[in-house]
Amino acid sequence: MDIIAPYQNKSTPISKNVTPTTKRDPQGKGLPALAGQASPAPLEFAGEITRLERRKLLAKPWIDRRLYMKVQNRVTVMDYGEGYVEATWGKSNPEKKKCAVRGRSKNREINKEKSKRQAMASVRRKCMAAGLDHLVTLTYRENIVDKEKAWHHFEQFIRLVHTYFPDWLYVCTKERQERGAIHFHMGVKGYQDVTLLRSLWRCVAGDGNIDVSYVKTKKGVQWQRQRLASYLAKYISKDMENELNERRYRASLGIEIPKQIIYLHPAINPMEYVTYKIESLAGQVAYVWSPEESKGLYGWACSWG
Repeated sequence: MDIIAPYQNKSTPISKNVTPTTKRDPQGKGLPALAGQASPAPLEFAGEITRLERRKLLAKPWIDRRLYMKVQNRVTVMDYGEGYVEATWGKSNPEKKKCAVRGRSKNREINKEKSKRQAMASVRRKCMAAGLDHLVTLTYRENIVDKEKAWHHFEQFIRLVHTYFPDWLYVCTKERQERGAIHFHMGVKGYQDVTLLRSLWRCVAGDGNIDVSYVKTKKGVQWQRQRLASYLAKYISKDMENELNERRYRASLGIEIPKQIIYLHPAINPMEYVTYKIESLAGQVAYVWSPEESKGLYGWACSWG
């Protein structure tokens, strides 16, 4: 875990990596000591425990409680390469909140809105991390309105595609047409064999079709990553029929988001640190979002407009 200490010059923060050492007391009952600090008090085990349980408890990456309680501001930086960087910041709460029984929460509508925003962010980050630059649209000729049946067809289609291209990456969202029929929008990477994909889709969906759309950019006939990511995430916000704990999109399992988590000392302004971090990685900060009521304590920023 990275702890960023207070600094005088805002352009050159001092980073201190705090990692527990593997030293323990001779009896093996104490906690690992932090580098440069005295060993904390030994653990008190209630009742009799087995040797395996004791070893599991002692193997946890314990951090001194006084140091941990000082850590309040959490920054998450995602560097996708080619000058695409985004970051979020907010308060980290060491105390876990009690969760209500599923389906009985008093804040159900608030939780649904939060779930939708999280899905939109996840779609955007996966598109950016995978470098998706082409848009594929899967449609039905029939009026398919059952979303369970439509997603089943889509999963069958993905299995067929993976028999030809095992490393095929995608991120997919669904949309309803005015007549109520479901169709899918997919972000993919690189050149696509449209004839093969169309034949595979028709194997599972009947008389359907596949279109590949291009948007001309400075780099050629490809989508810019941030535009394709925003386009797919838009359909998450338009979809009002999803319930809590329901998957709103589908994506390849092999997409890893390059994420760095940093914990800041309370004396450091998190918005200023995020601005410094993005500028150092991408050269500019194009957009910053932080509500007025937060007073800069939480928000989101990126290097693209």
